[in-house]
Amino acid sequence: METALLKATSKSSVPENALETVVAVFSVSDPDSGDNGKMVCSIQNDLPFLLKPTLKNFYTLVTDGPLDRESRAEYNITITVTDLGTPRLKTQHNITVQVSDVND
Repeated sequence: METALLKATSKSSVPENALETVVAVFSVSDPDSGDNGKMVCSIQNDLPFLLKPTLKNFYTLVTDGPLDRESRAEYNITITVTDLGTPRLKTQHNITVQVSDVND
């Protein structure tokens, strides 16, 4: 598998209390054919972020609720890309998001 995660844009700092803020937009590609070329993306379940598929092979990473800088100033998000072949192959990429303080 030669899966590539191509990050088109990303925001390294996100203001706290910002709902559904786009943190990153990226595409994935795999030159294989059949199930080996089909991919799924995921992130950890315990984070206040969502991974949303948009166009074919494009995804957005958005906040899933308000962030609170006082309780957590930084998030390390691991994006896992897995193909549907046998055996399943995967690659991982990390994004670090800083939470900026808003006077509250």
